[in-house]
Amino acid sequence: RSSDLFEVMQDFPGASRNVPLSYLLDLIGPMQARAFSIASSPSAHPGEIHLLVAVVKYRTKMQKPRQGLCSTWLASLQPEKVDKQKRSRH
Repeated sequence: RSSDLFEVMQDFPGASRNVPLSYLLDLIGPMQARAFSIASSPSAHPGEIHLLVAVVKYRTKMQKPRQGLCSTWLASLQPEKVDKQKRSRH
């Protein structure tokens, strides 16, 4: 996994300077699609979609804490601000 490689590179910064950037970018690859559960009812909330998302938190094999990219970002949003932005666009 690329995350394991990056941990090794952090532990050995002298060696990582010799790795070409193009090689590292090839290792990362595109971000994988995220699946979310639609948890809304069109009859209860017409015109709205509600997502049910669990924040992903885990530790790598080297015990470094990691968090899910999208779930962590979604959890950081403040619903009041999102609602206000949504209303201002209409």
